[in-house]
Amino acid sequence: EAPEATLPETTLPDANTPVTPIAPPPPETPPAFDPETEEDALCPANRRAVVQEGQTVADLQIAYDKSYRTLQAANPTVDFNNLQAGQTVCIPEINIVCSLPSSVLLGENDSLASVAVRYNLPVAAILQANPCLAPDDFMQGVTIRLPQ
Repeated sequence: EAPEATLPETTLPDANTPVTPIAPPPPETPPAFDPETEEDALCPANRRAVVQEGQTVADLQIAYDKSYRTLQAANPTVDFNNLQAGQTVCIPEINIVCSLPSSVLLGENDSLASVAVRYNLPVAAILQANPCLAPDDFMQGVTIRLPQ
């Protein structure tokens, strides 16, 4: 008859036996930069719009129902005063809610239309909030009230 195999006797450590920790595995090498993946993380493909010839930021706002502030925050490197055909912009899913200042001092390139676009306000509401100003009065140096 074959002898029975026996396992070596092991003793369990008691509470006073020091435990040697097992070294963690080496960190994984980070993957090489992948612009497509990186861009997807910042702005998924289904949230991107390609600027068409002659399209303005106001056109994008109307087409996607987004505020100027929302588009600006999602596209910090885009000059919305100088959009180029073929340029890609991110269109966030949700508008950023922001409070409006009660008045604005108009700058060099400001106009009634640019203020309306910047603050996502109807031109009529801005005119109504400034009953003493005609549309051509919205120029550099003029302080206007914004509807609240």
